[in-house]
Amino acid sequence: MGGFLIGTSKKGYPEKYSKLRDEIENGDLLLYKGTSFLSKSIQYFDKAYYNHIGVVWRPENTNRVLTLDMWKEGLVCTPLSRRMDGYSDFCILRPKVSSQKIDLAICKALEEWDGRDIKYDNMLLPRVALIKKTGIDLSNLGKKGKFICSEFAQYYCELLGLNTYNFLNLITPEDFRRFIDDNFILLHDEAPSPNMSYYEKNKEVKCLFGHNYKLKV
Repeated sequence: MGGFLIGTSKKGYPEKYSKLRDEIENGDLLLYKGTSFLSKSIQYFDKAYYNHIGVVWRPENTNRVLTLDMWKEGLVCTPLSRRMDGYSDFCILRPKVSSQKIDLAICKALEEWDGRDIKYDNMLLPRVALIKKTGIDLSNLGKKGKFICSEFAQYYCELLGLNTYNFLNLITPEDFRRFIDDNFILLHDEAPSPNMSYYEKNKEVKCLFGHNYKLKV
């Protein structure tokens, strides 16, 4: 996840990126593994290998590789090489849709971003951590109009017309591996098979400020 919990401590991007840069396509989703204390905290609560996710944008007629993702200052567009700085590993999640659908989805996301100050939802992070570890939901945390990185990626998938992850009330980067289906291809993933957190194992969440609900899997 982005924001203050994404903090990276290891300088320099993985050699893997240098090898795969030309293979990364417009519209790919990238899952990242951080090494800082805060990144490892996300990995601990979610029993996850990856803790951040973003959308690749390769503008036409250039050799630039950019990423759209949620960061501490909100929704940002930045060179992918800069985003890779400090991460130890990544993999590619490729949607199986046409290039036209990808272009339309990215354009739609950019249009909605233009002129808006889309903030990072820092208050949602402790809520997600508590649910993943204990199955208890503080449902009053988090505000509409704000996103964490995995929510933005979930929204992008909806713009593509893919409902793979729609059923997840709260989604983390690792969930994009946990619940992958035939709409996606996972490439260059060297991580162990994804574990299930308390949330996925028990499939029920106790809500302190509302009704309990079940995870539909």
